Amino acid sequence: LSDIANAFPSIQWQALERPWIAKLPAQQVHMLQKRHRQAFCAIIDAENRVLVFRPGTGNRQGDSPAAQQFGWSFERIVAHWSRDLYSALDRIFLVGRDPWSKKSVYLGSVLYADALLKMQIVPPSSKASRLAADTLQSFRTVVQNAGMDTNLTKLQLLLCGK
Repeated sequence: LSDIANAFPSIQWQALERPWIAKLPAQQVHMLQKRHRQAFCAIIDAENRVLVFRPGTGNRQGDSPAAQQFGWSFERIVAHWSRDLYSALDRIFLVGRDPWSKKSVYLGSVLYADALLKMQIVPPSSKASRLAADTLQSFRTVVQNAGMDTNLTKLQLLLCGK
């Protein structure tokens, strides 16, 4: 289980906008980009002094559409990352079929908010620890390219074998 550290504020604006923005009318795109690109934040200290600043990346946690926008972006990042990680065993055991569309659905990557549960079938001849380390490193590389990183203090691994 991998958790993204500081998920909302750390994701790059390009990664935040890429998955969904192409489908919108131009005036909505302009408004939505300005919503996070031109936002100001204010911090008030104990002596009622106010520090106003403009963030350089990410989305605002309290912004109503921020969670959905982050979710769409994170889902696309994980889908792009995991499409090359299928093994023959994964295709046999971790792919189901959507009952309505009849399309194949990969069940090896489960997302919840800013966390990823990645399941992999480990062939008996391979080292599970090496496969887990390689998978984690490739995931970290992908999320780092979007300005994020995994929270290694929350990393959980469950390696099972016969």
